[in-house]
Amino acid sequence: MKTKHHSFSLLLGTLLAAISPCAASTIVYLRDAPPAGDFYHNGLYLSGAGSLGANSVRAGLFELQASFNDLPGSYFNLLTYCIDPYIPLSVAPAGDSGYAFQWISPNEYGFSQALTRKLQKLWGNAFADAQASPTAAAAFQFLVWEYIADPIFDFSAGHVQLNNPDVLAQALTWHSQLPSWTSNVLLHVFDGRSASRQSFLLYENTMPMAENPEPSTWLMLGAGLLALHRSRR
Repeated sequence: MKTKHHSFSLLLGTLLAAISPCAASTIVYLRDAPPAGDFYHNGLYLSGAGSLGANSVRAGLFELQASFNDLPGSYFNLLTYCIDPYIPLSVAPAGDSGYAFQWISPNEYGFSQALTRKLQKLWGNAFADAQASPTAAAAFQFLVWEYIADPIFDFSAGHVQLNNPDVLAQALTWHSQLPSWTSNVLLHVFDGRSASRQSFLLYENTMPMAENPEPSTWLMLGAGLLALHRSRR
């Protein structure tokens, strides 16, 4: 009986230890998805003053591949948007070993609770629609940039500005709907700042759970094992 209890304690301790490390300890490897050199699943190149400050910019939905171990056959497809457009895009070429990014929470990245909530609601309600067209993808990307970069929402001023009428109209529509939305998703960040690479947002449903279970999954498993152990005593 002592041996069984000791073995169970070791198992539960292992599970609880899996909960405690923050996501910053998790490395994710990113590379371009085939065909090589075409990072965008959908997007627009917006030129002229008022696109992003005075700079021309391409805005849209990235189609990448990610892996938790950088081994052949372990990569899965990933649709995502970037966080910091002023930092160069830097992921490994298609088919190569991926570049390392840290998988962390929005809070660890420096986002406030209010900002995280906005992004979670936007992602939970408009992400699917944002895949419908280049215009929609660009509008979603600009909303992400606007919420993150500018303390006051205004596409005619601040760091992030937008002068494409179709993209602007879609972005303003989603922004006006945001207060009425109730759905949201759990967001994560692929952080590339330490390597001067763009960072990316993603939500849990875009990743295979079997690859790297969420802390809540470990917690539920640990609680189940604890209840099972008590019922057998």
